[in-house]
Amino acid sequence: MQKHTKLTLVKKILNWLPITLWVLSICYLSFSSLENIQIPSFFSADKVAHIGMYFTLEMLFLIPLSYNSKGFKYVTIFAVVFSLLTELIQHFFILNRQGEFADFLANLLGILIAYILLKYKYKT
Repeated sequence: MQKHTKLTLVKKILNWLPITLWVLSICYLSFSSLENIQIPSFFSADKVAHIGMYFTLEMLFLIPLSYNSKGFKYVTIFAVVFSLLTELIQHFFILNRQGEFADFLANLLGILIAYILLKYKYKT
């Protein structure tokens, strides 16, 4: 029985690994100083990146949750709050960074697109 328990634990860890790495990646990109990083100067590249990052965040939660409807609603709330907090932390605590309302809206759009696609796919 102990072998089964260890295998279950390993599976749970592996299921949560992609989302954990993605959240850490978002934190790294959001909280790093941009002194030596070249960002495209046109407006849409930044917003498309925000949409993509938070779309992916929402989608990756399907791996550990196996689409548990109630859990997925909490995940969506987490994604929105996480998005808001990253923008606020950027604005108030990170040198050479500014949180932007437009970035937050782009994050919300990515979350919303993923949420709608998943709602349609699973018809909950």
